[in-house]
Amino acid sequence: MSAGMSMTIGLHLPAGPATAGPRGCARIAVLAEELGYDSLWAPDHVVLPDPRVEPSPLDPGVPMLDPVVCLTFLAARTERILLAPAAWCCRSATRSSWPSSWPAWTC
Repeated sequence: MSAGMSMTIGLHLPAGPATAGPRGCARIAVLAEELGYDSLWAPDHVVLPDPRVEPSPLDPGVPMLDPVVCLTFLAARTERILLAPAAWCCRSATRSSWPSSWPAWTC
């Protein structure tokens, strides 16, 4: 790394049952911030075959994070950690809900 540059480290939230509830998400976010992580990323999984077919990692009935709701909730409980969706499946959102600063090709 060049002089004057620094590396930042982010943490990716697990998508499944460990963090599907607000308590789990908040505990991980607060701890990540206390440990000095720079960012916290929430996953988005919208496609799970029903019934489950290998190699799909989860059954379709497993509770999953909604990244926008989760990150909004975490923003009220953290102070400095950057929060972001690891992937946002825009086709499941209406175009009118996109921020006006996003170009049309974003998703």
